[in-house]
Amino acid sequence: MRKAMRAAAAVLLWACLGAAGAAEEGEAEVWFEVLFDTSGQASEVVPVNEAEQPAAFWAFMKPRLQALRVDPFVQDGRAVTYRTGVRLGLQIGHDGKAPTMALRSLTMAPAVLKRYAAKQPNEISTPGWNGEVGVLCTITREGQCRVKSVDSLPGVADSVRRWAKVSAEGWRFRAIEIDGQPIESEQKITLMLAVTEEMPDRNVFRKLNPL
Repeated sequence: MRKAMRAAAAVLLWACLGAAGAAEEGEAEVWFEVLFDTSGQASEVVPVNEAEQPAAFWAFMKPRLQALRVDPFVQDGRAVTYRTGVRLGLQIGHDGKAPTMALRSLTMAPAVLKRYAAKQPNEISTPGWNGEVGVLCTITREGQCRVKSVDSLPGVADSVRRWAKVSAEGWRFRAIEIDGQPIESEQKITLMLAVTEEMPDRNVFRKLNPL
């Protein structure tokens, strides 16, 4: 399946260059829910959080994602359907004449429906402080994050690790489905807590890498 997805990514990279109606310049992440039929062909493509991007962007991307094909998923000796989130990591730019868009990554994982940031720890208030924490989630059939482990660099306070755990538990996902039934899976999310000079009493929260 990975080999098939890499081939599909190469096709999408070629197709995305020179795309019109793209988002603002910079890095962008977009999610689709894709249903692969028993032959491995994408048969249904649904944007996640469609309102966040221009209509022209979705109109451009959807038919290209519908061309995706993967190795059929086999369970108990028979091919079955497979529904998953597809994350596109994009680089948006401009060549002086028109917007450009290049595909940087294409991954399959439970689609992220909601991100959440808990209140920052009271003792973390020094402007310029920042810490990064990785959280390994078991994505339940209901789409919740059941925290399996929390990893951070030495020196990161326990309160920040607790903040990351509570934050991750507030995320919501669309569970992967096999043969129409949701299954549990694992996904790692990376969270950063940063205190800025402009807003020393609030956290700046962003997802760096969902996988």
